[in-house]
Amino acid sequence: MTALADRRHNVLRLERRFAAAPDRVWRVWTDPDCVSIWFASSHGFRAQVLELDLRPGGLWRLENRKDGVIEHPWGVYHEVEAGRRLSYSYLFAGTDFHSTVSVDFSPDGDGTRVDLVQTGFPDAEAEREHGKGWPVALRIMEDALLAASGIGSVVPSLPKRPASGVVADLEEARRRWENERDGKPPGERS
Repeated sequence: MTALADRRHNVLRLERRFAAAPDRVWRVWTDPDCVSIWFASSHGFRAQVLELDLRPGGLWRLENRKDGVIEHPWGVYHEVEAGRRLSYSYLFAGTDFHSTVSVDFSPDGDGTRVDLVQTGFPDAEAEREHGKGWPVALRIMEDALLAASGIGSVVPSLPKRPASGVVADLEEARRRWENERDGKPPGERS
């Protein structure tokens, strides 16, 4: 994966290849149960999807909670092309944070290439935080998709699961990442 930040143009770019078909990667990005697991995970928040109206002009709203702190990210979908492209505004209620995220999904052999571009950060700190957060979210997605495909995981002890277990795999991948971040043994439950 690569992450590039260009302050002159206020752009964060990430690309990642997933060992799963575009429709499966799309689901992880658009299914409310999946989004609630990976969104804001790098900062220890738990997201609740309040609304996810997946169509151009449709609204998405979440509530992120951690240790008494509550955030309300939201936005409007600009482009929704199932399995191909997702573009939306990304704002935080009560702040001057307003950016745009575009995600392209391209078949890549037996997998999918994801190109993510986020623009419009209000300051360098916001860009830096998102530059740290997106790679964690993508890693959690990757672990879950690998486990669901039966290939295994980039985390060796993440169990293989049937394809129907993507949400459970996301939960397990997030738990493992949190343990790693907090210096806990791999098998310990949070």
